[in-house]
Amino acid sequence: MLRPPRLFWLILFGELLAAGIALFGGRLIVRSREHRAAFEQLEEASRSILASAASEARDGIATRRFDRLDARFREAARHGSIRLRLITSDDRVVAGRLPGAPERIAVASYPEIVEARRRGAFAARARFDPGRGSRCLCAAQPVESNSNEPNASGTVVWVSIPIDDGAILPAPSVTAALLLLLVVVCVPTAWFISQKITRPLSHVSHALRRLADGAFDVQLPRRGPPELTAVFESVNDAADELERRFSAVRRNAEENAAILSSMVEGILAVDTRGCILRINEPCARLLRTAPRDALGKPVREVVRTPELVDLIERLLDRREADKVELRMENGRTQYYIAQGAVLSDSQERMIGVLVVLHDVTRLRYLEQVRRDFVSNVSHELRTPITSIKGFIETLLNGALEDREVAERFLAIVHRQVDRLNALITDLLSLARLERDEAKQNIRLEPGCVRDVVENALGMCRYAAEKHGVQLQIDGDGVQAMMNPRLLEQAVVNLVDNAIKYSPQGETVVVRFFRRDAEVVVEVVDHGTGIEKRHLPRLFERFYRVDPGRSAELGGTGLGLAIVKHVADVHGGRVEVESVVAEGSTFRIILPAAPHDGPSA
Repeated sequence: MLRPPRLFWLILFGELLAAGIALFGGRLIVRSREHRAAFEQLEEASRSILASAASEARDGIATRRFDRLDARFREAARHGSIRLRLITSDDRVVAGRLPGAPERIAVASYPEIVEARRRGAFAARARFDPGRGSRCLCAAQPVESNSNEPNASGTVVWVSIPIDDGAILPAPSVTAALLLLLVVVCVPTAWFISQKITRPLSHVSHALRRLADGAFDVQLPRRGPPELTAVFESVNDAADELERRFSAVRRNAEENAAILSSMVEGILAVDTRGCILRINEPCARLLRTAPRDALGKPVREVVRTPELVDLIERLLDRREADKVELRMENGRTQYYIAQGAVLSDSQERMIGVLVVLHDVTRLRYLEQVRRDFVSNVSHELRTPITSIKGFIETLLNGALEDREVAERFLAIVHRQVDRLNALITDLLSLARLERDEAKQNIRLEPGCVRDVVENALGMCRYAAEKHGVQLQIDGDGVQAMMNPRLLEQAVVNLVDNAIKYSPQGETVVVRFFRRDAEVVVEVVDHGTGIEKRHLPRLFERFYRVDPGRSAELGGTGLGLAIVKHVADVHGGRVEVESVVAEGSTFRIILPAAPHDGPSA
């Protein structure tokens, strides 16, 4: 035979207790009905009294004499407990006013009068009457006037009848005894039952709150009634499972966040409603927003690029991959390939779209550089070749007979051949630099900058003497991480340019010194100078400030590009300062060699 669980007896005891309370409640209900019946009797009596008083009041209103009515109302108040008053529409008491009472009443203190006037019918309230100092049934009845007296509208007859609570309610001693018995029995019983039931449940509630706060180390005791033990075990199992799943979700979220944050491409995920699901930092910077500000917002509120918005809408509409090239202005022109794909769940239902933004600005720049390079090289080669061809054809057509003309033409051809040779040499130098950099064949080692500068100036000495320009060295034996051959070539290019553009009698100074962890090599001239608008493009290939003069001086347009490339392969940079008609300063900044001397 199965034993009933202990919780069953607790519930049964509670039901028996509830039945006892229901019996006591039934007694209260009966008493309440008796109270209501007594109230209705008083209400009916007041209604009858007021009907009779209203009839008499109409005559007084018609004759505007209230003496007899006032006397009757006073008589009723002296011989009984009923108080009657006749109150006009302007709240004056014209009959039944007690000695010392105000002539006007504060009608807000008489809710039954307010209701009777509003409804135009009998109204009654059981309330405390300040005039008597006890609870009374207060009622009011509008008086219908037989005349056109303006003050008649709103006139009421009012009555106050005391309520005898002792005749309606049970004796206080009986009520007190029942209440005392109920408290003595129910309070300890309710305490015992609530503790038996709510204490284990409070443990469960506390454990669930901790689970909701993310504390998964919850373990409830496995003791108590079998029913509660089963609940405890379920909560413990749920906590273990939640901890396992939450750890997996958190790990996946951290991995996804790490992947998204480490990607250089912009990532934008949009749901089927067109609202942003995910966005990484590169994409947010491109769209000029913050990831936390963009999440959940419609794409049109965040994305200001019409082509990108159109791509997302096409993806949502056609549900097939697509791409588009974007041109964006964020302080500078940038080019992106926006590659879009559809996102689906495990049941192949579309949940949104994913757009990846690939930065192809560098690629487009290199394509433009390649086109410009081919165009410039073609032009630079065609110009001297055309010139050479023309002069040779002239010589072949008879100019050889005139020795003076022939020598002049051959001198021009010689200069053009030198120009071609210099151009090809510079092109080969650039190609060699790029090849060695790509193959990492450029070896840097600590070396004395002064030795390199002296060798470079030795190579430029003849050109300086020819132009009447002095060369000067200013620097000590600082050490830099360098490739001596490449650095020498860069210094030669800078000094050669300085000589070409310096007036006769000026001095070109090559200065070098250490500054913090860097070594600075400066070539200073006092020549014609360069306008500020040319400085940003000065180190581009084939860029010339004055193309005519550059060609006249034998320049190829590649010398400064080689200087910049040499600085780049050294891990350094180039700088230039120039003032028109005052001169220019070109700097090559290189990493200093370890354990070199103090900074300048």
